[in-house]
Amino acid sequence: RLAEAWSVLDKAAAQRPNDASILYARASVRGLQGNAEGASAELKKSVALDSKFRFQAASDSDFDKVRDEATFIDIIEPSNAGA
Repeated sequence: RLAEAWSVLDKAAAQRPNDASILYARASVRGLQGNAEGASAELKKSVALDSKFRFQAASDSDFDKVRDEATFIDIIEPSNAGA
């Protein structure tokens, strides 16, 4: 029911666009879908608002399908020039 979850989170994000928890939940849905670009984009926004989500994502099984993608790695393990 990931599409339903996304719909609910999309509405929540429209009302609270700077809520890091909502953005993290959106990243989780994209991760479960195997959408590395979408997961990374949402996670990057979440981490910019609250850095704890960088560490949470590193071990969150919701991101198992995208964990080895460069866009995801750049967020959870940023280089000096990265996120």
